[in-house]
Amino acid sequence: MIDVLRVNVQFIKLIDSRPYFAVNNVIRKLQSEMTGSPFRVFPLPGSLSQNGAGIFGLESVDGFHDNELRWYREFRGDQQSINYFDRILAFTPKGEAYLKAEQIDKGNAFLDIANVRYLLVGNGSELLSIENKNALGRVSFATNFIVMDSSKIVQALRSNEYDYRNTIALLEKPSITFPEVRNDSPAPAAPPLSVTWKRYAPNDRAIKVTAPANGYLRISEVYYPGWKMFVDGKPSPLYRADLAWMAIPLTKGEHLVEMKPHSLDFAKAAWITFPLALVLCLYWIAVGTALTGKSRRKISPAA
Repeated sequence: MIDVLRVNVQFIKLIDSRPYFAVNNVIRKLQSEMTGSPFRVFPLPGSLSQNGAGIFGLESVDGFHDNELRWYREFRGDQQSINYFDRILAFTPKGEAYLKAEQIDKGNAFLDIANVRYLLVGNGSELLSIENKNALGRVSFATNFIVMDSSKIVQALRSNEYDYRNTIALLEKPSITFPEVRNDSPAPAAPPLSVTWKRYAPNDRAIKVTAPANGYLRISEVYYPGWKMFVDGKPSPLYRADLAWMAIPLTKGEHLVEMKPHSLDFAKAAWITFPLALVLCLYWIAVGTALTGKSRRKISPAA
């Protein structure tokens, strides 16, 4: 019970690494940008040490993690990040890989949906950052949805079967739909979405958004049923979108959207713990009363 309470109070604890690691100008620039709105980076092999982005307070899409959620690993293209290299990687006649920087501007659906704003490249001892101007925000707005089997989404993104900028792919028909929202592709371009971050922490995130129409808010956070979504203080349905990410229905207008983690087993633990605690309390009260009565009977004759 204590463990599940701790999960609800503090899901992740951040440690300030600045006293322990030297920071170059590129890292400082990215850290400064992160204070305005969150984004992710994709360090190419050789640019940073393993999980080095996290050491500097940046959010990355790479790394070797045995506890990755299955649907994110499939979206990423296994631990080699094959899908993040889609169309931007080429090879010399000798088999040496190199980055086709000009292809980045043409769009990579996986990098864009994952909110990868910068690719980090190592050039000798120098670190370079290449901006991905096509990256979607940490939250983006879609005026359209399609229903697609999870096994087909990766290939659909690779072959541009649907316009991921204006359409989200859901695993099932949403419980909340809007008459004017299309459920087939192609979709009209989504109007701009106004976003203001109110809070951004591992355990509590809040944004004020102004939706230009009825539709769906895609949230570039890996789907996990331990997240609870609230719109204007009320619980909101949560859908798995584009295989690995999250989406919620949103009506036109201004809203406060909040994300909060919760323990999946809290209710089960509560049903077991509280009745058991009550039974134990009653038991010890009964035992204490009985012992007190015996003590009094033993003491009374002597008195």
